[in-house]
Amino acid sequence: MEHDHAIALQLWTIRDAMASDADEALRRVKAAGFRAVEVAPPPPGLTPGRLAECLSRYELAVVSIHGDLPIPTNIDRLTRDARAFRCPKVVWHGWPRDPRFDSLAGVHALASACNQAGVIARDHGLRFGLHNHWWEFEPVEGELPARLLHGLLHPDIS
Repeated sequence: MEHDHAIALQLWTIRDAMASDADEALRRVKAAGFRAVEVAPPPPGLTPGRLAECLSRYELAVVSIHGDLPIPTNIDRLTRDARAFRCPKVVWHGWPRDPRFDSLAGVHALASACNQAGVIARDHGLRFGLHNHWWEFEPVEGELPARLLHGLLHPDIS
């Protein structure tokens, strides 16, 4: 499902409130005026299905799902989560910092892995993107990894 929302709250920013009382946290998100969220991995004890129910109760759309890099061993789970949240956009959280950011060769290898993940995602009806962090903007061998990734990633990857 496509959404046209100017801004969405990343649920990672309220992870402590979500762990304490997800229903109340989402009620407050809605009361604050948000209409959409980006789903982060839910806290222990909160399944994606239960989280999807809470989001639906407060009419909060999901614009993307933060998760692992789509690979053959987890794509079925990511696809199930995408269906539960009615959102085809999976974003690799990229946390913790991947050691491939230590060298240009590593950044090239990471871009290749991300391009492969993008193919896997597309083959399962999903769109794939990357969440950026500060380390993509720290020079590696005189180059910015963010700039390299921009040139190396398939145009469908956002």
